[in-house]
Amino acid sequence: MHSGSAKFYGAFYASAGDAQRKAAFVESLMPDRPGRIVDTAAGVGDVAFLLARAGHLVFGFEPCTEMYAVLFDRFSRAADIRHVAVPFPMRVDDYPLDPRADAVLASNHWSHLDAAGRESLLRRSLRGLRPGGVLVMNCVQDSPLRADQPWDEVHKRVFGDLVIRHLASSTAAPGGDSRHIRFEYRMEYQEVFVHSEAAEFLLTLDSPDSVSARLAAVGFVDIRIRGGFADTDYDPRLPGFVVIAHKPSEE
Repeated sequence: MHSGSAKFYGAFYASAGDAQRKAAFVESLMPDRPGRIVDTAAGVGDVAFLLARAGHLVFGFEPCTEMYAVLFDRFSRAADIRHVAVPFPMRVDDYPLDPRADAVLASNHWSHLDAAGRESLLRRSLRGLRPGGVLVMNCVQDSPLRADQPWDEVHKRVFGDLVIRHLASSTAAPGGDSRHIRFEYRMEYQEVFVHSEAAEFLLTLDSPDSVSARLAAVGFVDIRIRGGFADTDYDPRLPGFVVIAHKPSEE
């Protein structure tokens, strides 16, 4: 998550149903439970905490300072999972120990990385998995639902006299393989503007073939493409897809 929008993420985008689907999907890929799970972009901890409460040991990584502040505050108040959830304010790539993970979850992470960041994430995930362990990540793709969106208000949250408006736009970046995303959050009190924060970034578009080739190049096997965390069939009309890949088992 990018500075300037992270503090409002939970108010606009956190979804209990979405987190439950992701957690259940990851668990369905783990024959041995409970297990050890790495969440490479833990955000505010929604998925990581669900997996921890299911009995898994979860290593949550969140390099965004604003997001990690929310994550650690929630963790510090959750006495029931302190022995099975460990949040780190860093990239998983920089973690010096071997997590010996049964599963690595890279949710809403891959599409924000440049080529070097993608290579680093895949190699670190492969090293951190036990033989036979699984990598799960979602990717965004070009589809009619990724058409240009002009600058406009897309969401509004009302907290009594305090109103936060979310404005956004999405346009094709030069080269056509990414989208330029702009966010702004405008805060009003009693209908008077008082504060705003903004962010902009590139969201890289992928195809199942391009992601599969990258995974195979670093050593992953048994690569499968699904339509989403609800384990639906792949659909090119959807805005994204989920990739499942395994570290080779020991002979």
